[in-house]
Amino acid sequence: MTKVLSAQNTSIDSLQLLISQAGIDDTTRIGYMNSLSNKLWQKDIKQSNLLAREALEKSKKINYKKGMADALYNIGTIGFLQGRFMEAHQWLDYSIQIYGSISDKKGMASAIRNKAAVYSSQNNDTLALEYCFNALSIFKELDDIEGEVQIYNNLGILYDKQLLFNKALEYYYLTLKAMDSLEKGKIKGRAFVLNNIGINLNHQKQHEKAVTVLTSALKEARKDGNKHIESAILSNLGLAYYNIGKITRSLEYNIESIRLKEEMNDLQGLANALGNIGNVYRDLGLYHQAFESYEKSMKYARDLGLKQIILSNQREMAKAYSKAGDYERAYKLQEMALMGQDSLMQDEAKKRLGELQAQYEFEKKDQEISMLTYMKQKQEEKLTGNRFILYQVLILMIVLLVFISFMYKSYKEKVKVNIRLKELNSNLEALVLEEVNKNRQKDLMLIQKDRQIAMGEMISSIAHQWRQPLNALGILMQNIETAYFSKELTDAYMQKKAEK
Repeated sequence: MTKVLSAQNTSIDSLQLLISQAGIDDTTRIGYMNSLSNKLWQKDIKQSNLLAREALEKSKKINYKKGMADALYNIGTIGFLQGRFMEAHQWLDYSIQIYGSISDKKGMASAIRNKAAVYSSQNNDTLALEYCFNALSIFKELDDIEGEVQIYNNLGILYDKQLLFNKALEYYYLTLKAMDSLEKGKIKGRAFVLNNIGINLNHQKQHEKAVTVLTSALKEARKDGNKHIESAILSNLGLAYYNIGKITRSLEYNIESIRLKEEMNDLQGLANALGNIGNVYRDLGLYHQAFESYEKSMKYARDLGLKQIILSNQREMAKAYSKAGDYERAYKLQEMALMGQDSLMQDEAKKRLGELQAQYEFEKKDQEISMLTYMKQKQEEKLTGNRFILYQVLILMIVLLVFISFMYKSYKEKVKVNIRLKELNSNLEALVLEEVNKNRQKDLMLIQKDRQIAMGEMISSIAHQWRQPLNALGILMQNIETAYFSKELTDAYMQKKAEK
């Protein structure tokens, strides 16, 4: 399986400077640390792991979920590269959960893709394919062509493992097509894909086509300056030429491949390449060089614990000794290879059993974690429900307090108004009573005055009534007096006045 292809161009030195820079915030520094950890996977895996774990701790302190997810992703991938598959699954699962919680679909797809790589390394191709397609659907949803490129190539490798060569080729060519749709130079890895196609064609015994494709792959690798993939392509070209009978050309490519692997100190690559060149020397009849190459290959394989390469070399050396006429050594080597094969099968069975046990323990632990997570979630839901009820009660109490306060204030105002009304009523009653008394006095005075007026009028009337006869009497008396002095007072005069 391919490793993650980083789209960032920031160099390792630049990232180291940025991390040590003063005055940057914690989240930015954590981002630089995770980026550097990612870039150090292949160069310094120990330092990469230390950086990722430091980034994880810093992220936890400030509850920076993106930083936590990226750090867990790096730790999981490092575990995969170191062959600690159960741990790798655990860390990657944690990263997927956090990516999901912050809706980081790209991060989630990348972690799912790397879980597929872990399953592939565990020879669980069914789950590897399932996870690849899950990751692919997310990358397509995001229109992330770079992500699609990585998945297509990985699917090709998976189908190659299952010997479904034509299906594998379909995905390799989809990978190239997706790469061509990207901006030129945006993503490297074309040489890697072409190398996979060359290996596929070699498996299908289409060696001439394999030579053509691998030659193109070699040009791409040299253009990119990728010596690691260049050495692998040279080795595969050597094998392709060997299969079509061009032994000398095969020898040239194998020698060049070994030179590059020695330059890069690629010990596993050397173990493979030296075994291949041993076969070439054997077929050329150069047995001394062949045995020397086989021995070197097996030394590297023993140091690295690569039992399969040791067995392969023992079988090929047996053929070489047989061709050289040393049948006793050939027999012993073949016998050693058979014994080694039995031992390897037992080791594989034990390893598989151990992996199954570890997987069982992991799944059991994962179930426990899931149950605890479920219980915690339910508890949080209950707490949330209780909080909601509490908030409602508090709100109701506040509303009641406000209402009671309002009512009390209204009551106090009402009491004040009533007191004032009583005071006003009392004052009003006093005023009314006073006014009534005044009015009564006025009325009495008016009545008295009316009585006096009436009395005066009555007296006046009486006086008038009395005055008229008196006046008449006075006039009569005056007339009588006048008559007396004029000597006209007679009985007849008096009789006449009396009749009037």
